[in-house]
Amino acid sequence: MDYEVLETYATTSKKALKKSKFTNVDDAINETVGTVAGGEFLVNCKIYLVNGKYFAVVGDVWGIDRKELKGFHIGDKVAFTQNFVKKQGVLKSFKDNNTAVLVLDNENIKEVALEDLTIIEGVNN
Repeated sequence: MDYEVLETYATTSKKALKKSKFTNVDDAINETVGTVAGGEFLVNCKIYLVNGKYFAVVGDVWGIDRKELKGFHIGDKVAFTQNFVKKQGVLKSFKDNNTAVLVLDNENIKEVALEDLTIIEGVNN
């Protein structure tokens, strides 16, 4: 297993830093690592104390670059329903452990929850 930098200076967002409600450092670290698909640990992290009682963390997320997550593979042709309209696209990458980034048939980019996707044609089939 080779670990690599998946995202530098990762955090949920600047707005989330200010609104952090994590009362311990472990929860703040887990949230930051969990925002990156395949994230396993932090390096070069900064810990912020927000409003004198909450913690927020930013840093470099390291892990294994995932080509597969929860049965989905990069390159799978998938379908989902949005506003009662069926749409199709190709899985381009994983945003985090619960969200896929798709290239739709009209070449637009769309983020969709993995639970909302159905595989039409897998790359491993």
